[in-house]
Amino acid sequence: MLQAALYLNGNIVTGITHGDAFSQLPEKDKTDSNIISGHFDKTTGEFLTEKENFYTKQIIFIRHGSTSNYENLSEKGIDEIERMALYLRNKINLIGYKGIVSPAPRCLETADIIAYYTRLMFEIIPEVEQIEELEETTNKKLKNVINKLPEKSLMISHSPIIKKLTQFAIGGFFNKPIPTGSITIVNKKQTICSGFKY
Repeated sequence: MLQAALYLNGNIVTGITHGDAFSQLPEKDKTDSNIISGHFDKTTGEFLTEKENFYTKQIIFIRHGSTSNYENLSEKGIDEIERMALYLRNKINLIGYKGIVSPAPRCLETADIIAYYTRLMFEIIPEVEQIEELEETTNKKLKNVINKLPEKSLMISHSPIIKKLTQFAIGGFFNKPIPTGSITIVNKKQTICSGFKY
């Protein structure tokens, strides 16, 4: 169900009308020229405007580690992911996050390593399998995957999928390199870091 909403600096204020939402803003924010007016779908976390749509979810994307045979992680890949897992355990609060993983063996191995260090459990969702099987993924299929993700997700996948989902989630252009064993964090309308390795 859509609600009248305003977006400002990572925060969403909803109301019965846009005027109602505006009245709930702190006085200092009411003159900010960066207020975005639109509608918020609480069920999917999507914020819709006339010009753009974006999601208010917090998503951590991790690209699988380097491979030796395109299927399984190499020693380098295992090392990349162990360093990533230690970073996640020590620097990122994963409480409330749900783990999502591609069914590809290199992604499943990556998930096993991260689960060992962080205790985060992972599951495969069919929608991820479907978008990976298609060379050209439609916006409808991408939207279906984003809609299925919980408010806080850690997703292990492949570079093209991470790029497409990041672009869709932020409602804007995204084409930065995503090296193996790297992290891309999307927090509401912003990309906090992309393709960063530890």
